[in-house]
Amino acid sequence: MSKGFTLIDLVIALAILAIIAAFALPGYQDMVRKSRRNEAMQMMAKIQLAEEKWRINHNSYSNELAAMGFHLPSNVLKTEYGNYQIIVSAPTEAGYRITASAIIGSPQALDQGCTTLALVINNKQATASPTACWSK
Repeated sequence: MSKGFTLIDLVIALAILAIIAAFALPGYQDMVRKSRRNEAMQMMAKIQLAEEKWRINHNSYSNELAAMGFHLPSNVLKTEYGNYQIIVSAPTEAGYRITASAIIGSPQALDQGCTTLALVINNKQATASPTACWSK
C-alpha cells in the first residue's frame, strides 16, 4: 500500500477549488467596485464642503476647483487612485451639480449602471443619483 496522493485525488481537489473560485470571484469583484465608488463619494463630499465655504464668502457657488483650494495639475480633478474624474457644473446662488465619471480604462469603467455618479445640491437639499449606486 503506497502513501500519498494519486493524480485523480489532485484533479478532484483542483476541480473543487475551481468551482469555489468561480462562485467567489464575481462577488469579490463587485465588492471591490463598491468600495471604489466610495472614493468618488468622499471626493464629492470634500467638494461639497469647499462649495459651502466658498458660498459664505462670495454669495454664490463656484465651478472653479482651483479657486476653492484644490491643487490641479490640469483642469480635471481626479480621485486619489485615478478611477473617477470630478466635474462641478451649473453653479448658481441656489445650487450646483457635482458629477463623478469613471475614467475609461480604469477598473471602474466596468461598474455597470454606476459609471457616472451625480450629486445635485439645490436650495440646500442634496439629490444623489443613481440611488442604487449610493446605497451601502
